[in-house]
Amino acid sequence: MIAGVPGPDLMSRLPSLRARGSADVVAIIARFLPHIGGAQTHLFELGRRLVRRGHSVSVLTKAAPHSPAHEIVEGITVHRFDRPKLLGGDDSFASIYEHVKSRIFEHPTVLYVFLNVGTLAQGKTIWTIRLLELAREKSIPTVVRITSSGRVSRLAREYPRGIEALRHTDCIVALNPGIQKELRDAGVGQSKIVFLPNGVDHNHFRPAAPTYTSPTSNGKMFLSASRLDPKKRLPDLLVLWGKYLNCLADSNSRLRIVAQPHDAKDTRDWLNLVEFAADAGLEHVDLVPGVAHELINRSYQNADVYITLSVEEGMSNALLEAMSTGLTVIAPATDAVKPLIVDDWNGFLFDPGSLASAAVAVARVMEAPAEKLQLMKRRSLDLVRERHAADLIAAAYSRLFNSVCSRR
Repeated sequence: MIAGVPGPDLMSRLPSLRARGSADVVAIIARFLPHIGGAQTHLFELGRRLVRRGHSVSVLTKAAPHSPAHEIVEGITVHRFDRPKLLGGDDSFASIYEHVKSRIFEHPTVLYVFLNVGTLAQGKTIWTIRLLELAREKSIPTVVRITSSGRVSRLAREYPRGIEALRHTDCIVALNPGIQKELRDAGVGQSKIVFLPNGVDHNHFRPAAPTYTSPTSNGKMFLSASRLDPKKRLPDLLVLWGKYLNCLADSNSRLRIVAQPHDAKDTRDWLNLVEFAADAGLEHVDLVPGVAHELINRSYQNADVYITLSVEEGMSNALLEAMSTGLTVIAPATDAVKPLIVDDWNGFLFDPGSLASAAVAVARVMEAPAEKLQLMKRRSLDLVRERHAADLIAAAYSRLFNSVCSRR
């Protein structure tokens, strides 16, 4: 075990496998490829590994521009649904609901449902709740994934019917201790809650070759790889860089923000970010759009420090990718981050929401001896390989899916 980092043993929390063969997995998610985010990365990496283990994996998701309605991606069957025309629904999830309702599942099948909660997700939230109720009526084993802190609490406030549906599902995957507490506070039995962390392909996300030297002469390259989402707080990151980081005044450090716009809203947000940086007259800032996820590892390898201000996460895939690549990590001390980073042991934490505290964390990195930073990076690498290897997580999910089917 890794000393100094808390967290339950995920293997001991899962029931033993009793089912014969491998269960079919039908995942229901709002967006899938070509859209890339933490949930999409998780499902893609998990899905293709489950296929290798003998599972049939299907993804039911919303239609995406320039993407076919049906395709197979590395063994994963993807079905994309448009908004219904005759069903009276206001969201593509209505079509997904009707699809599940009409299907007869002859082989042992588990639904893997990603919970959607929020104002913009109102249609998806309602139809997701109906899907969970439908699964109960049809006796389809169901595993729900809670992808972000705060979602269960919001569900309890705005959709009490959704909490009732969660209480009757077979299993709920909580990505951090805060989510587990939210579920318990909402009356969900502890026996239904399983902690299964995200995984990372450490063969793909690996440190740069030993010959790597920082692209800055007397400073560091700071990287933030992120979706274009308000909760990622990218404008605040620019404010931090331009206003608070006096410790960088005499260095040649740079900040690089990498994101991939997917739709018109993302494009507007990106252009606003570029305009914000230009109006502020920020120096040594690179805004890099459109980096494909299969190439993002190179962005990590060309950086020294990973920094994020996001305070609303389940467990950040980007953070795991940075740790796996051997970057020094600066992150807020949230329920999502603390299972991965212990302050001054394998990274630097700051008070969530405080740019002044984040600036202090950056100063600590700049002042830390190289030997200390190397030791911290090694600890992160060991942690990723021991607890967050993608193959290890896929094996745990395989046992979980087979187990919930065998109970039925």
